[in-house]
Amino acid sequence: MVETVSQRLGNAPPAKADQRRRSGLNGRRVVRRATWLCRRAEQFILWRMVDCWIMVADLRHRKELPEYRLPLIWKYLSRAAFFQWLLGRLRVLQSRAGRRSILLDRIIARKPELSRAVRLHVPAELSEALDTGDAPLFLQVHELHLSLTLLFARQRRQFVRLVGNPERHGANLSARGIDLSLVHFVKNDGKSLLALRDCLKLGLPICCAVDFSARRRKFGFVSPAMFEFAVRRGIPTFYVKSLVTEDGEIRLDCLPLGDAIDGNEAARDFLEFVNADMTASSQLEIGEYQR
Repeated sequence: MVETVSQRLGNAPPAKADQRRRSGLNGRRVVRRATWLCRRAEQFILWRMVDCWIMVADLRHRKELPEYRLPLIWKYLSRAAFFQWLLGRLRVLQSRAGRRSILLDRIIARKPELSRAVRLHVPAELSEALDTGDAPLFLQVHELHLSLTLLFARQRRQFVRLVGNPERHGANLSARGIDLSLVHFVKNDGKSLLALRDCLKLGLPICCAVDFSARRRKFGFVSPAMFEFAVRRGIPTFYVKSLVTEDGEIRLDCLPLGDAIDGNEAARDFLEFVNADMTASSQLEIGEYQR
C-alpha cells in the first residue's frame, strides 16, 4: 500500500519550531508562577512586619487606657518613616484604601479592644435618619476600615448587611470586636432583594456596598440594581462615605437620595458623590452586574 504525502506528514515527528514554541510557553508559565509566588511571599513578610511594629507600639503604651492608647499608637506609627514605607508596599483587596485606612484597620484587627477608642464624626443628617424610626437604606462602597458598622455597634442597634460571603464577613467583624448578634447578614444573590423586602418590614436599617469587581478592576464598577430597588419602592436612602483623618479618626459624610427617576440616574448621583474624594485612576464607573 502506497503511503500518501498527508499520511507521511501526519506520522512525522513534530518540527523543531513546534518544540521550541512549546518549550517557550512552558518557560513563560514557570516564570509567571515563580513571580506570583515571590509576590505572595513578599506580601506575607510585609504583613508580618507591620504586625510586629503594631505590637511594639502597643507594648510601649500598654499601661494606658484604650482611649489614650490608640492616639499614642497612631502617633508613633504615623511618624515612623520605615513603617509608612511598609504600608505603601502592602496590597489590599480594596485598592482605593490609603495608608491611613490600612493602618487603622490593622490596629483594630490586632487589638480589637481599641475599636471602642476610635472617634467617629457623624453628620447631623445621618443621626436624624437613624432617629426617625424608619428603615433607611445606606449605600456605600467597599471600605477597608469600619465605618457604619462601628456606628451601629456603638449604638447597640441591630442592622442588616448585604454581603457576598456572610461567613467570612462575620469572621472579619468578630475579629475586630463587633458583636455579631447585632448584625443580620443577607447573602448577595438572586434572592437578596426579596430578603431585603422582608427586612424593611422589620424596620431594620440596611447597609449595602454597591461596587463590584469586573474586567480585572477590583471594585471599579457600581451596579444600579440597588438604586433601582430604592427608587421604585420609595425607600429613604442615603449615600454614605467615610474618611480616616490624619489623627486616626473616622469622618462620615452622607447625601440623601434626590429626585432620581430611575436607578441609572441615582447611580450617577452616587458616583459624583463618592468620586469627589478619589484620584482619577481610582474613580468608579457604572457597570452591569453579571453573575
